[in-house]
Amino acid sequence: MYLASLLFWLATLQGVRHAHWAVYFGWLFLSLYLAFYFPIFIALSRRAIERWKVWPLVAIPAIWSGLELARSYLLTGFPVALLAHTQVAQINLLQISDLFGAYGLSFAIILVGTLVGQSPSSPFRFSHYVQRWQGPLAALLVIGAMLSYGTLRRQSLEQNRLTQEGSPPQTTTVLLMGRQYYTRFDAPLEEKQKTIEAYLEQTVQLLQKNPHVDLVVWPESVLTLNVPYSTAHPQSKASKEWNFPPFLGQFPHLQRIFKPLVVGANHFHFDKNEQPILTNSAITLDENTNPVNIYDKMHPVMFGEYIPLGDYFPFLYDLAPISLGLTPGPKPTSFEHEGVNFIPNICFEITIPHLVRKQAIVCNDPQSMNVILNISNDGWFWGSSIADLHFNCSVFRAVELRTPVLMAANAGYCGFIDSTGELVDRNHSFNDEAVLATIPHASPHLGTLYLWVGDWPIAVCLLFCLMLGGDSIVGTVAKKFQRKPSPRRLHKL
Repeated sequence: MYLASLLFWLATLQGVRHAHWAVYFGWLFLSLYLAFYFPIFIALSRRAIERWKVWPLVAIPAIWSGLELARSYLLTGFPVALLAHTQVAQINLLQISDLFGAYGLSFAIILVGTLVGQSPSSPFRFSHYVQRWQGPLAALLVIGAMLSYGTLRRQSLEQNRLTQEGSPPQTTTVLLMGRQYYTRFDAPLEEKQKTIEAYLEQTVQLLQKNPHVDLVVWPESVLTLNVPYSTAHPQSKASKEWNFPPFLGQFPHLQRIFKPLVVGANHFHFDKNEQPILTNSAITLDENTNPVNIYDKMHPVMFGEYIPLGDYFPFLYDLAPISLGLTPGPKPTSFEHEGVNFIPNICFEITIPHLVRKQAIVCNDPQSMNVILNISNDGWFWGSSIADLHFNCSVFRAVELRTPVLMAANAGYCGFIDSTGELVDRNHSFNDEAVLATIPHASPHLGTLYLWVGDWPIAVCLLFCLMLGGDSIVGTVAKKFQRKPSPRRLHKL
């Protein structure tokens, strides 16, 4: 069972190994870790049904969704390829995610499967015949209820949008750039420079054809391509002492764009003690390429941006392609442009439901149209299906928070997802297409149940899993140390 689970995760995540030979170890470690969840699910389900006598229709969905929640938090969280993500194309089914998140849809899928599986197998008596179809009929009722909720929810949102739109409706146009550049840590500097120039030339050409664009977005780390720069003033004491390349004025050719620009870059900050810290950031530049807003990534990717225990064993970074780990950003930020409040996040942060929810709560502007903006570099994955898994998570964030999502990815998908999870526009992956997203302004949404209560309902399922696990451990330990009667005592008995 564990081997089958391991093979599944090795195949699913094989795309993470391409950027550097050292990442093979991360691919193997992550797969070995994730493979434990399915055997744990089987063991806890048997414990709940056979020993605790819990109704399977409650136990099995609760255990599955509880373990998915655990996977979203443990080891910084990896909630990719959840069961709910298999239904990303079924827009009406997705709508229940605004109640309990993607975990709620996973719960419902397992519930339907359990209902079908609970049907008696004997067809010889009429009573058995009736019972045989009770499960499938109940499963159809559950599916019908979800589809009905989804249909009504989408109709309500569409009616609300039509009511709020002006005549003509006010819009903001965003150019989401994406090209085909595969990440290689050993790539020469000339190759990286050509990539930046290709992004610049394509952007200028598209702006000449579309002068009405209000904002341009480049993907994660494309501007610097792993060469860090400092956003501190070049004449500051810290800049002079550490002599990092200055960001200000470093890219004067970007002024050819003549538009506000969001770019991904690795760069140095200086803390209160004027010590350097390296961050992965989304930097918003004005028309003169001056930084006006900086968001520092709060959730570094394991093995890609930090190594577990690397702070205690620094030599581990000498074995990896990253010279030192990235420092997590302190808090979410947002920036306003043309009446839209953009809430940025970077790369796999969009896969973490509770993180994006926190960003939406902290940065919500009740007076503006709120939009989640994700910039990513899927060039790490060299055209593998991980780019699809990544994009699927963006669809669920849009539904959970009823907030449109814009995504600009290098070697991945660029797209515009509305608050119902529907793809308004998306490029074809693994090419040099850009997406021109026109965002209609609407009043901020009042919120969703998931936005208000977060993961607490599914946390009850996780607590159930912990209780089952604790009981299993205690039972195993007690059985191991149980005192066995001596042969003499057995003879007397």
